[in-house]
Amino acid sequence: MALQRAQVQHGAAAAPLPRVARLARGHGAAARRGPGRHPRLSGTRGGPPSGRRGRRPAGRGDAPVSAPFHVVVVSYRTPGLLHRCLTSLRPEVEGGRATVAVVDNAPGDGSADLVRDRHPGVRLVEPGTNLGFGAAVDLGARGSDAAWICPANADVAVRPGALEALLRAGAADPDAGVLAPRLVGPDGATQHSVHPFPGLRFTAAFNLGLVARSADARTRHVLEGSWDPDVARRVPWAHGAFLAIRRSTWEAIGGFDPAMWMYAEDLDVCWRAARAGAATRYVPDAPVDHEIAAATAGAFGDDRARRFMAATYAWQASRRSPAVAVATAALNVAGAAARAVLGAAPGRARARSALSRDPRSRPAAVGGRAQPRRGRADGVACRRWPPLHRRRRTSRSPRRRPIRSRSPRSSRGVPGASWRTSTR
Repeated sequence: MALQRAQVQHGAAAAPLPRVARLARGHGAAARRGPGRHPRLSGTRGGPPSGRRGRRPAGRGDAPVSAPFHVVVVSYRTPGLLHRCLTSLRPEVEGGRATVAVVDNAPGDGSADLVRDRHPGVRLVEPGTNLGFGAAVDLGARGSDAAWICPANADVAVRPGALEALLRAGAADPDAGVLAPRLVGPDGATQHSVHPFPGLRFTAAFNLGLVARSADARTRHVLEGSWDPDVARRVPWAHGAFLAIRRSTWEAIGGFDPAMWMYAEDLDVCWRAARAGAATRYVPDAPVDHEIAAATAGAFGDDRARRFMAATYAWQASRRSPAVAVATAALNVAGAAARAVLGAAPGRARARSALSRDPRSRPAAVGGRAQPRRGRADGVACRRWPPLHRRRRTSRSPRRRPIRSRSPRSSRGVPGASWRTSTR
């Protein structure tokens, strides 16, 4: 999922414009059930979601709890990863730091039996159908009075000490309504899980290359490779594989919008939290292992990228305006096309070939001035300049002759005698 998010936020090829226009026109329709369709967004722009309709099945053990964290794990056809997730949370439950609820969005996949047989201390909620991620979290959070609501994917594993780090970060920053841990991939590397809010201004600046020219802008917009993931800081929004949402913020925004069936629901929560005056804070001292799209890869396959992009543009149509969604898509398409054309230009291809052969030729290969090569003389680092070539003599040109410098050290700083040309 991280790759698809980065493609949209950083100007990758957007969804086709006609489809974006259709999404913009129908963004207020009701949510649809089933993994093959994405609902249109509903609710007022930037405000809490529309009221819940219908009666939801209640889970067992709805009594209030006093643990600081209430983790709601949404399960969908990944019983093996669900077992790993619940096992990682068992010390937190036994230590009184967390309670856990599992919402089974895929009846019959064995997850419910796994929870009942091997994790009796976990609350099981069986809605009987696939509610989508946001609605499932809303259902699993009912009956809890914990200070923090933690929506979680089943493909995460909380490392020891992560919840304590989140608790300390929340106490140190009272204005932070959403806490985002460090997501660690299977290879042990930190996943890029934070992004700027999508919008017309950022999309235009990115595709025009203005963001890339400023180190401050790259850091401010938390672009991948341009910020330090080891430093705690506030960010616009973070991935929803695991989040900790403060109780006051959760109640102010009304939880997740149930109309957002899949994708962009984490973006929407952070957006509405920011509108309510609560910041999102990245906490690198809270590591959480993440398998990346374990459930959606099996459900959507190669269609994940298109679904995520469509959901993001639909979110913009709802929370900003349909015109902004269409304009953002058009800028992304134009920017991706321009980068593809420039990257395939013959001159660029030759430059890339030269760079691959000799990194020292980088300035000359990209059309810049030739830089002096580094050398060593008398054990001291110095510059070796290319030899000067005499001009071809003509009848009109004055005679040029080399004159040895009187100084034992060259004016260019190279030890020893050197030659320079002069016209007399």
